[in-house]
Amino acid sequence: MTILIYCQHVLGIGHLFRTLEIARAMRDHRVVLVLGGPPVSVPMPSHVRVVRLPGLEMDATFSTLLPVDRAMELETVKRQRLDQLLGVAGEVQPDVLLVELFPFGRNNFSFELLPLLEA
Repeated sequence: MTILIYCQHVLGIGHLFRTLEIARAMRDHRVVLVLGGPPVSVPMPSHVRVVRLPGLEMDATFSTLLPVDRAMELETVKRQRLDQLLGVAGEVQPDVLLVELFPFGRNNFSFELLPLLEA
């Protein structure tokens, strides 16, 4: 079974670590983990392919979405992320799509998650 997992940590890495534990438990499957937050140096499970989207994060008040690379325009990063995410999903053709927190949170990422869910 092929499983595509989307994880977007925006401030801190608790969601990332929980997602990694889920991915680790899926060792009998083909797992592709899409990450979109600031770069974090943590060991990844050996059976997991990691795809890193251009980084986005929230400001400290969780009110503004910011590119991790402040030299980039937000709309440019959003377009790059959407294109890359849809490309990965099209390539992988997952049997299961696991999306961390959405639609109960991460609504600022609906620009890429809604098209992913509709694809």
